[in-house]
Amino acid sequence: MKSAISSRPRATMRLQLHRDFTFSDAAALASYVAGMGISHVYCSPILTARAGSIHGYDVIDPGTVNPELGGEQGLRDLVAVLRSHGLGLIVDIVPNHMAVGAADNPWWTDVLRHGQSSRYAKFFDIDWECEDPPCVGRFWPPFWARPMERLSPMATSASRTPPKGRSFVILIPNYPSIRQTMPG
Repeated sequence: MKSAISSRPRATMRLQLHRDFTFSDAAALASYVAGMGISHVYCSPILTARAGSIHGYDVIDPGTVNPELGGEQGLRDLVAVLRSHGLGLIVDIVPNHMAVGAADNPWWTDVLRHGQSSRYAKFFDIDWECEDPPCVGRFWPPFWARPMERLSPMATSASRTPPKGRSFVILIPNYPSIRQTMPG
């Protein structure tokens, strides 16, 4: 019988999870990790990230465990195996690391649709109080280039909402085009 797992890490091993190294793969290392005297496995982000993410910091659904890693059941299985080897689990969660720029993040598309009144607006680092006169009261994410005059007219107005189900393209100098499809 293994001793109780300490809540204080003595030594950790960082495991970078992705679709080619899942919860199941991590579980297979439990005996080896425990044998090295490690007390806790420290995993990269486990929330649902953009498909194919190799780092997990581009979260698109912070309410679910990434199915590419094995989903919630895979996480439960990993925890059970780690516990059976006397190991704890530390998960890297960075609340403001979310993917933007495509339609795969419903929180982001809600912000694009509703602007500052979106219930998700405060989850993103958006400069709603920009001091540049042409930007006041307009949508201004931190990755958009400056000065404002270089942006296309479509990118300069938060009030331009595309019709339901329509696509629009935001062209930003020195940043890839963003093709956005607004759901329903």
